[in-house]
Parts: sequence; C-alpha cells; structure tokens
Amino acid sequence: MDLKVLPGKLRLIKMEIPWTSQQWCSNLMIMTPPFTKFYHPDPKQLMKPSHLFLVPLVLLYVLALPLTGHCTAASFKIGLILDQSGKSRVDQHPILQAVELAVTKIGADHRFGNMNIQLEIFDNGGSVIGSKLAALKAVRSGVPAVIGPMRSSNALISAEVLQKAGIVMITPTATHPEITKERDFVFRTCYTDRFQGDTLSKFACSELNAKKTVVLTNTKDRYCKGLAKSFIQSYRQCGANEITEFDYLEDVTDFQHLVDAVIPLMPDLIFIPGYSRDAGTIISTLRRSGSTALLLGGDGWGTQPIHKFAGDAIFGAFRTAFWHPALQNPVSRTFVKDFESRYGKVTRLDIPSAYDAVMLLAKAARIAESRDSRTIRDTLKSTQAFMGATGALRFDPNGDAVKQAVILKYTTGIPTFHTVVQP
Repeated sequence: MDLKVLPGKLRLIKMEIPWTSQQWCSNLMIMTPPFTKFYHPDPKQLMKPSHLFLVPLVLLYVLALPLTGHCTAASFKIGLILDQSGKSRVDQHPILQAVELAVTKIGADHRFGNMNIQLEIFDNGGSVIGSKLAALKAVRSGVPAVIGPMRSSNALISAEVLQKAGIVMITPTATHPEITKERDFVFRTCYTDRFQGDTLSKFACSELNAKKTVVLTNTKDRYCKGLAKSFIQSYRQCGANEITEFDYLEDVTDFQHLVDAVIPLMPDLIFIPGYSRDAGTIISTLRRSGSTALLLGGDGWGTQPIHKFAGDAIFGAFRTAFWHPALQNPVSRTFVKDFESRYGKVTRLDIPSAYDAVMLLAKAARIAESRDSRTIRDTLKSTQAFMGATGALRFDPNGDAVKQAVILKYTTGIPTFHTVVQP
C-alpha cells in the first residue's frame, strides 16, 4: 500500500484525513456534507484485510483530538471578507470589532447553546479583484457562510463567486440592488439604494422644499451611480423637475473645476451620493466658493469621519444612516454598552449592521440545527421578525433587509439624530 505523509494531512491511497482538530470538529461531529470531502470511505472497502490497519489508526487520531485542539459539537465556522491591508483597513477595523463582539456574546449565551463560532478572516485589500480572490479563498476553506464585503463594488464580485459555490453571504453595508439579484444565497442586513434613494428624495421634497437641485456623481463607483439614479428617479416622481447632474472621476483631489460649473446654477440643494473623502472635499470647496445650498448625502458619508475633510462646512447637512445611538430599542442599548466597555466609543454608525449579521447567522444555525449552507439559507429566507441593534428586520424574497432608515443632521462634526423613516 502507498503510504506517505504530507504537510498538514495524512494521505492514504485516495482518502484524505484532515490533520487539524478544527476540520474534524466541523465535519465529523457536526456531520455536514463537507465531511465527504475529507474522509468518507466505503465501509466494505475499509473492512478488507489489507485495509484493516486503518481502523485503529483513525480511532487513535480521533481520540487524540481533545489533546491537540478544542472541539465542540456547537462550533460554527464563519468567514469575514474585510480590508486588512488596503486604504480602508483602519476605517473598517471597527467592523471587525463589532463582529468579534457578537461572536463573544453568542459564545456566552445559553439561548445559542453557547455556540463556539470560529471566525476566519479573508483580506480583500479594499479592492474589487481582492474581493474576488478573498471569496475564492473562502470557498476553498469550506466555510458555510461569509459576512461582507462592505462596499458595493466589492460585494458585487464576491456575491457572484459565493453564489456559484452555494455559500451563504450577508453583507452588512453594501446597498447596491444588484448584489442580491437572482442570487438566493446572498443577503444583506442594510437597506438597498432603491429604498435609500426613495427615502432621500421624499425627505428632500417634504422637508427641504428645494426647487433647483444638482447631483454630483462619481462615474467610476457603482454605489455612487446606483444611489444617484435611484434618487433622481424618485425625486422626479414627487414633482422635482429642475435636476442637473454633474460627473466626476475617481481619485480626483481638486474639485474646484467641478464646483465652478455648479455655482452659476445657484441650486437650492446639492446631493452628493459618494463616500466621505470625495463628499467632504467637495462640500468644503463649495462653501469656500460661496455656495449656500442645502447639502444631502447617503450612508457613504459615514465610511470615515466626513468632518475630517469638510471641516465646519458640513454643518447643516443631512444624510441617511442604518443606525444611530439615539435609537432606543433594547438590543441597540445593549450593543452600545458592550461595545464601549470593550473598545471605547462607537465611531462608525454602520457597525451594528455587522453585529446583526453575525447574530442572524447564529440564530439561523441554531434554529436549523445545522451548519449546512443550504439549510442556513432556507432558514434565513424565512426570517420575518428579527430584532437587532439596528432595529426590526425581515428579509424580502430577494434576500434584502426590509427595515427603517435613519436621517441625520450635522449640527457639529458629529451627526445628530433627526428622524426615522419606516419602509
């Protein structure tokens, strides 16, 4: 018989026995389908005289596991696609903290059976190609579920890979409508740009009373383009006709030329559906150039502290968010208390959405009594009354969260709660 030892595993003819207790735990004790990937011989073949020596070998290996690793019947592997090496690595670190907090809470909660979640992080470098590679690594690792990526452009490519592999994906913050389109393994715990654009347009019509509006769009960013399109379509439906759209390119740092084209129009409202750096720099340039227009933005303004780029020019502006500490549901209050006692002040208003994603996955695994991707997916689809830190949530047939949106106003460098818009 051909017997040879390879790094990390023992190879016996055509059968592979995993060398780590974690793999045995997730595949032997929980008995999910990936078990067949590692060791699933035909019993008749195993009992052939020439193969009988395998039985004590395997038994000795399994009995030795408690000495070489931690293995519990309630363990659950979850992947997390996050920027660990790119431009947004510092800004996304609070998301990792929120996920780790949820993992700790679940492990100490008897309602989850003190579930032992094993978190595996896949670095996407903050890029689209990195997100594809990270998703492929998640597939190879055998995790049944993945949280992330956070940005829409990155989530779109990861969703394509994970859907094809039949792995559950929940993005906490990516709002582009096409992420979940015709993908039954893909979910989100945030609202979509369709709902966000509609919310912003109705707010602009009912409260801001703007007659002339300018929209400034990053032509290379799918989130920015999608939210601009949704806002304009809905805004026209509520009677706004004077809408002018200007485009700008990604990685531009000097927006004076763009602002010089906007100023002569004397708009009442300027909508900037981009991320913090671009939006903040544009806002600062607008105010220096004499614009007094009302300013409006989406959740992308919260990816970094926008005050860092806009300065006091941000005062009086409005934007949407998934959450605010002023929300008084019990889960939200507990999240704030636990997060601040462990990590300090909550600096990003989207991180409770990542916390909710972990809680949803753990709840689905507990209800399903399974770690199988397909079973977890089916359980998530039936979710109708989940109360998370960000509020009440249910999934529609597309896997999109049906939930409230929060409108914030900048009266200082930190946005304050203004109102809640229900779906």
